[in-house]
Formats: sequence, C-alpha cells, structure tokens
Amino acid sequence: GKIERNKGFDLAIEVFNRFAADNPNAEMTIVGEGPEKEEIRALIRDMNLEDKVFLQNRMEREDLLKQMKLSDAFLFPSFRDEGAGVVVDAMACGLPVVCVAAGGSGFHVKKKWGMKIQPKGRQYVIDEMAKALSRLNKSEKLRADMGEAARQRAREYYEWKQLGKLSLIHISE
Repeated sequence: GKIERNKGFDLAIEVFNRFAADNPNAEMTIVGEGPEKEEIRALIRDMNLEDKVFLQNRMEREDLLKQMKLSDAFLFPSFRDEGAGVVVDAMACGLPVVCVAAGGSGFHVKKKWGMKIQPKGRQYVIDEMAKALSRLNKSEKLRADMGEAARQRAREYYEWKQLGKLSLIHISE
C-alpha cells in the first residue's frame, strides 16, 4: 500500500509499541512505499523498534497475501480509507481485523470477525487498539474464530461470483 499520512502508519507504530511492551516477542510488518516511509522509519528508530517492526517494499498481491497468511491479526488504523480493499484481503486470509470504526474498514468489519475502535481521539484509539491486540494475543480460540468468520464473510460477500448475486438482490428490492 501507500505509506502516506492519512493511512495512520504512525498510529500503527504507537499501537504496536504499547502492545509490544507487554508482548516482547511480537513483531509487525508494514508493506508499501510512499512519501511518509522515511518518517515512519525514523519513528521506528526513535521508539527502538527496529528489531520488531519491519518495513518491506511494495510487493505483488500474491506475495502480499502469502505474507498476510503468516500473520495473526491485521491492524488498520486508517481514518479515511474509503475502499479499504486491503481489509477485505486480510479477511480473506483469515485474519481478525483491528481497525478504526470509520471509512471503508468501518463498513467491512463487524464484531464477529474484527474489533472496531471508535475514533474518540488519538490516545483513545492507541490505547483501545493495543488492548484489542492483547485480547487477540491472549486467546488463540478468539483469533481462530474471528479469522474463520472473516474468511467466511469474504468468501460469501466479496468473491467475484457473489458480487453479481448480491447486486441483483439489491436491484430487485
């Protein structure tokens, strides 16, 4: 994806820093390119997270999906990403999603397969997202159940063959 200010990568790093304080073996990978990449790299360095937060260059979608499938959860702190297609990709990979209840992610993510944090202020979002990650980290069953629900939702609602059926249902209403 594009590493730009409105995507909330700085929030993601602050959330992860809070989460990693209690979970020293945790790691986070950020994939993409963009105008804020060097600022994000500096923030990672300033927070002494170079051995825990990894920046990877933009990659082909197939490779990104493979990378996602190696993960335990998907953190998406963007407030303004209207489409949030990467959230649907994460869901299709069976990942529970932690996001802000705004924009496209607020639409795509439901309680059964993710945790939406109300945008009540920067510190509130950081604290609540870190708590959500901790909750997922403490329960393999919760991660598995939410991940499977996410995968099922992506399969039933977002696969190409389903889009036509859903559109026809919507039009006929």
